[in-house]
Amino acid sequence: MKVICNRGALLEAITVAGNVVQARTPKPVLQCLKLTAADDRLTVAATDMEAGIRYVDAQVQIEQPGETLLPADKFRDIVRECVDDTLAIETSEGDGAGTASIRGQDSHFKIFTQKASDFPPVPDFEGEPDFTLAGGHLKQLVGQTLFAAAKESTRYAFNGVLLVVKE
Repeated sequence: MKVICNRGALLEAITVAGNVVQARTPKPVLQCLKLTAADDRLTVAATDMEAGIRYVDAQVQIEQPGETLLPADKFRDIVRECVDDTLAIETSEGDGAGTASIRGQDSHFKIFTQKASDFPPVPDFEGEPDFTLAGGHLKQLVGQTLFAAAKESTRYAFNGVLLVVKE
């Protein structure tokens, strides 16, 4: 896989998808982000086996399609701290895991990857949506009620926010 990305758009994709990645898990692949380059877009996927996020970034130039698994924390730190406007990501796969080179104008990083085939599938949505809601409006609604949700995880039922749709 070889892609050239807009750093700002890539950082947003990593940050959004990285919200699902668990710091501690018995499966190391769940600490990774799956990058898939195909059809003039880069898809960044993450899952914790309960929730999954798939973020599509169209601000890329794909020179060689492919997919790879990158450690989420290391990859996010590299992209966040880099000052270049564009980054080139190139992977080399061996007989299983390989390496990824992340290059900016004045920087070069190399991190180890895992086999993309080991990553659990992030399911697609099936059927038609029950309703649609603008993202900004949903953010406002959640923001107005989130203060009432519990911060500790001892009582799991109180950590959520109930959304009721009428008509």
